[in-house]
Amino acid sequence: MNYSLEILRNCTFCVELSANRTNVVVGDGAIDNPKVVFVGEAPGKNEDIQSKPFVGRSGQVLRQVLDALGYSKDDYYITNVVKCRPPKNRDPKLEEAKNCFPYLKLQLEAMTPEVICSLGTHATKYLISNGDFENISKRSISASRGNLIDIKLGDKEYKLFPTYHPAATIYNRSLRDTFVADLKKLKEIYQPI
Repeated sequence: MNYSLEILRNCTFCVELSANRTNVVVGDGAIDNPKVVFVGEAPGKNEDIQSKPFVGRSGQVLRQVLDALGYSKDDYYITNVVKCRPPKNRDPKLEEAKNCFPYLKLQLEAMTPEVICSLGTHATKYLISNGDFENISKRSISASRGNLIDIKLGDKEYKLFPTYHPAATIYNRSLRDTFVADLKKLKEIYQPI
């Protein structure tokens, strides 16, 4: 398979996803050396329509928290592991994540962030597994969140900071304070107060 960001918009590796998408959702934000790259699992309906990640309800939560904590829009980029919307917003299949993961690696290599913040279980397990889809991490997001984890993707080493997906804070309001605390801690890591 040939992977480049230029051919991403015409990718058909995942037949079901490419046949049903409106747009490929590459990412949004500061592309020149962002301090943090936030990585979710896959775009939803609104993201597919607008061709931007995290523009629906969970994106509103994420952006509100980032704004409230004083994150600069020049300091972060937002993307997903899977670049096309799974039908009916189902979880991405392993094969779909496997097909898109090289694109994510290319993005990260080009941006060289100080920290990658994985949002939710799926993004976290794929990144912790370093792209080794035969040995996907079984670690829960609750056990991983709020801690820096050293990962290696290809030849590059990164710091991974997992936290809950902002959608989890919509469906379980008790997670909101933890999510906010995690993003506050993340900001202190890359920009010590």
